[in-house]
Amino acid sequence: MKMNKDSRMDLILRLRSSRTIRRIFHPFLKLRVEIFRRRYFAGGAAKKLQKLKGAYQGQRCFIIGNGPSLTEYDVRKLEGEYTFTMNRIFPMIARTGFSPSFYVAVDEDFIRREQEQIRRLDCPFKFINSSACPRSIPKGVYPIFIASDVPVDKAGYVKKTISTRVEQGFSLSYSVSCYCIELALYMGFTTIYLLGIDHNFPKMADSRGRTIRNPEVKEHYEGGSYEDGSVIFYRDAVTSCYEAYAKYAAEHGISIVNLTRGGKLEVFPREDFERIVP
Repeated sequence: MKMNKDSRMDLILRLRSSRTIRRIFHPFLKLRVEIFRRRYFAGGAAKKLQKLKGAYQGQRCFIIGNGPSLTEYDVRKLEGEYTFTMNRIFPMIARTGFSPSFYVAVDEDFIRREQEQIRRLDCPFKFINSSACPRSIPKGVYPIFIASDVPVDKAGYVKKTISTRVEQGFSLSYSVSCYCIELALYMGFTTIYLLGIDHNFPKMADSRGRTIRNPEVKEHYEGGSYEDGSVIFYRDAVTSCYEAYAKYAAEHGISIVNLTRGGKLEVFPREDFERIVP
């Protein structure tokens, strides 16, 4: 019997999250990480990234997610600020003419699918997962290495610590917004504002790998969705990642504030966007 799109995606989710399957392939997954680790250091990417350590000490920045709450008004107001953008921000940039300071992408399939859009993006710093970077690194691209411990229980992942030496490898997270936060901390930003990070998707997986559907929830801002509209969000795992960053920030006198209108992210204190950017 032919499977529909939702059934196929559910099957893929179960396979990717299956403890049994991940336990079987665990040695191969760890070997793959080690291969990319060696390639990353051999290419000199670590030294390139290290030059940015503390480069923006004491500054503030805005991490712009692609949630449905994000508006063109928000993006236009942030011109001139230090901004991190991610994934499929391209339609918003095309509509507003906005020029982000930094761009981050870590999903290998996404990077390969959108490589031309990433190449054309007018942004001086592009941080791209080294496992999907070409051998010849274009100008302005900073390969990053994710020092994944390849957990067997992917859906039940709980983040314990973060990386303070990201040139040696980023700690494992399950949202690109988390890598933006870790990078911002590394670069010395002491006030980090989150915008358009709704922390809510129409299809999510809880800590037991069960699919939770809410078709009334929009996936991204208009035009910002992935090509196939099939994002699966590991809700509990990502929440644990945000909690790890909140703990680190509190211990080191760093402010991480959520400016997102609505949404489900309650780990960080909230503030009104219009008060911060009048």
